[in-house]
Amino acid sequence: TTTAATGKTDYNDEYAESHALYTQALNVRMKLLPQHHPDVLATKFSLAELLDLLGDETSANRFRQEILDVYQVEERDGDGVEEKEQ
Repeated sequence: TTTAATGKTDYNDEYAESHALYTQALNVRMKLLPQHHPDVLATKFSLAELLDLLGDETSANRFRQEILDVYQVEERDGDGVEEKEQ
């Protein structure tokens, strides 16, 4: 939406709506699909990016870690990633 006073776009309403829609989509997908389904993971990724944009880095990182856990990947120091030991 654009505010009349400044003429600038205020994205807060759109971000709030996006958050609600992504959350609903994730809930539905998690009920219908296996937890490792690509659509579930893609929705978690999109929600993480939105949460990061909104300044909720803790929640964003929680979703990112869930995605990494599916692929059994953990972060390591440096530029690469390392597989978790099974």
